[in-house]
Amino acid sequence: RDLLDEFKRILTAAGAPGAHVQDDAWHSVPLSEIDFSRCRRCTPSYRALPRDYPCPPFSERSEEEAKVLNDVWISLPDGSEESYTFRHMRKNQHEEVLFRCEDERFEIDMVIDSNACTLKRLEPIAEEIAILQQKEISRKFSQ
Repeated sequence: RDLLDEFKRILTAAGAPGAHVQDDAWHSVPLSEIDFSRCRRCTPSYRALPRDYPCPPFSERSEEEAKVLNDVWISLPDGSEESYTFRHMRKNQHEEVLFRCEDERFEIDMVIDSNACTLKRLEPIAEEIAILQQKEISRKFSQ
């Protein structure tokens, strides 16, 4: 029974108008399954997230960053580009540079995350080494 209730809750979170939605339900629904037909439209390919969609979590965002960073608008295919993959699309020089920049930023983010995880795993080992060094130094002076 609980599984069925959870399933119904997730289905109602898929952008149905007037549906009561809990914030955590949105995160389990892919954007491709949300009905954006009733959402505000900026351009043919940009739509606003539903008003009850939770704001993405962020930390330490300055006031100026909050003014310029986008938390509302998302890019959606307008139909014509759905049939093409990125490999088969013709791109002009500006799109090529933009795609390359996005790829490089993604790679840098992955390296930063990998390094952060490595540091977290190495910190306890470094502390243990420091403790062992102190013990050895104190043992040498006590002899």
